[in-house]
Amino acid sequence: MQYVYWRTAAGELRQASIHMAADGLRIEYGESDRIGRWTRTVGTEIAPWHVMPLPFGGSRRWLGCPGCGRRCRALHCGEAVLRCRLCLGLKYRTQNMQPADRCSYRMHRLRKDRLKDDWLDLLDGCPPKPKWMRWHTYERLAALDEGLAMRRDAEFMRRLLKYATT
Repeated sequence: MQYVYWRTAAGELRQASIHMAADGLRIEYGESDRIGRWTRTVGTEIAPWHVMPLPFGGSRRWLGCPGCGRRCRALHCGEAVLRCRLCLGLKYRTQNMQPADRCSYRMHRLRKDRLKDDWLDLLDGCPPKPKWMRWHTYERLAALDEGLAMRRDAEFMRRLLKYATT
């Protein structure tokens, strides 16, 4: 049994206990006192398992959203219940970014994760090839990095021209 605690936008403390069962995750919502102790159970619901076969045998278990029944990887804390990302209307980080910021973010992730760059100055050129990387792969990633830099600069210029004309 696992307990999950979260605060609503109004600052109220919510909690749920999660039990693994054969048919899914059993979620019990409860009320608590001022210091967070469980006082009573408010409601119970089940997040069913979705078992999907894998191409080379075996299977993978996914959660089902208790609200819409959609297959999902994680449940998120809402105002009073745990639901999937779509039920709560949550967005990914990049969906809230401007196009130039999205290009910069992608360049940052490319350089940090794939090219193992420690300096991470996005105004410099592409970092040198890591010792273990094949030249073909490095050239492909360097071309991607250069394309992202050009798109980022074009978006910055478009934004500047937009504000300059208004």
